[in-house]
Amino acid sequence: PPGGVQEGQLFTIPFPSKGDLSSEITPFILNHSVADEDSQLGKWTDSLFDCFRYGPCHVHLLNAVFCPQLLMAQILTRLKMNWLGERSPDNEWQQTFRVVLLMTLSYWTVYALLAPPSPIWIQDEQGRIVRLPNQQQVPALQVILYNLLSLLFGLYTLIVLTKLRRIIRLRYEIPVQFPRLGPWEDFCCAFWCGCCSVAQMARQTCEYDQQSSACCSPTGFGTSLHHPILVV
Repeated sequence: PPGGVQEGQLFTIPFPSKGDLSSEITPFILNHSVADEDSQLGKWTDSLFDCFRYGPCHVHLLNAVFCPQLLMAQILTRLKMNWLGERSPDNEWQQTFRVVLLMTLSYWTVYALLAPPSPIWIQDEQGRIVRLPNQQQVPALQVILYNLLSLLFGLYTLIVLTKLRRIIRLRYEIPVQFPRLGPWEDFCCAFWCGCCSVAQMARQTCEYDQQSSACCSPTGFGTSLHHPILVV
């Protein structure tokens, strides 16, 4: 029609600043948001203890502190891996975040139901705070299930974090940072510094200078800070 687009004409269309693009798991979003591998080869983006690089209230840091399993699931999704930290066939990786989220919610629900009664704190005649054991009887089976559940969930997190860190080091060709630990570095970082380790992996796989962070999206990507322009 008159005034419309003509054959061979070039024009630009700005991407919307709001919408569901950040939550979509598509090759375009992943390729746009994941940190440029070529520029990161051979080194970590920053130190293991640079957790406050983007401020104390950055979403990736809050996830790492309060629910590292969710941040771990977001990194797994970015790398197209399943909830066990393995390369997934077909599109199984698209369900990774949902699986880990449901598993984490189930864990905390059952954990709260099985938790033994809290101790009683009182103030004695001399003004001191005294801790008294709760006299409520707890079935032995409940105590066993409570401890077993905590152990299994902790082991799952530790194993997947260790595998994920090793895979990221191999993918980015990052050498061991602590020579004394040797092949045990990934395990030790996941065990002793789990929150710092998962936060470092999140920064390694996403350029937060260009990409905002989202708490509960499958990839952890929010709105792009530099909106791409589509040339038609």
